[in-house]
Amino acid sequence: MTFQISPHTQISHVTLRVHDLVKMTNFYTQQVGLMVLQQTSKNSVLTIPGDERPRLTLRQGYDTIRNLQTTGLYHTAWVQPTHRALANTLQHYQQNHIPVFLAADHRFSQSLYVWDPEMNAVEVYYDFPRKNWLVLPDGRMPQRTITLDTDALLREADSHWQGLAVGSRLGHIHLRVSQLSVSTRFYKQTLGFDLKDWLVPHASFLAADGYHHHIALNDWHGPYPKMAPNQTGLMDFDIDVGTRSGWQALLQQLTDQHYPFEQPDEQIQLSDPDLNTLNLVFGEDQ
Repeated sequence: MTFQISPHTQISHVTLRVHDLVKMTNFYTQQVGLMVLQQTSKNSVLTIPGDERPRLTLRQGYDTIRNLQTTGLYHTAWVQPTHRALANTLQHYQQNHIPVFLAADHRFSQSLYVWDPEMNAVEVYYDFPRKNWLVLPDGRMPQRTITLDTDALLREADSHWQGLAVGSRLGHIHLRVSQLSVSTRFYKQTLGFDLKDWLVPHASFLAADGYHHHIALNDWHGPYPKMAPNQTGLMDFDIDVGTRSGWQALLQQLTDQHYPFEQPDEQIQLSDPDLNTLNLVFGEDQ
């Protein structure tokens, strides 16, 4: 029987290696709309308004600025609870002269993409209700990228942007990979994510519990060499499987697959095929 990761799975936290902590902290708080939980001279721990758990950590001390032609982070993605919240985000970007390099309709969601000061992309998006999602008989959920009607979106804005809206969450993470087939196999067969779309050229979209994707992978301009250890960008990310039972099942899966991992405290730490560090954790039992 094919192993499937817990249906409660979410991407719950990302750590970025940064060069200019002040500039990056200001961007993610003032422009993206996260808020500071903890801050030192070397780290900023950020969260979503109304949330109490760390969602993004910025760690200073890296001098080699991000090379967009290596593996690593393509973007973090923050999902808004309402379409109006997305409209207010676009209005906020325009009022503050924040360049949106892509405004897209992906069939299941509408998205706005910007660059942070160290060239990590950030997506803020809204999911349409699941009942309206297109799911083909083979389980595939075909993606698309068409130009978003930003004029129509702005008509919903009410000038009440106050950061990411309460109820937002870290929706997914998108990675550049060196070998798409190898990385897809790892996230599908080893960790147990479902492959939701595999016909976008040079990309895979994987998810738990029928979502359109929690993990996206691409080698659009590759093959990419692996990211240097001292390069700014992705340091690690957390996959929260939601329950202790789901975590224990994943632990057994990795053991059965003879996949190398470490087990500090109550988490599993391992590397994916591109040496990205993953922390497999669980929240409260549901």
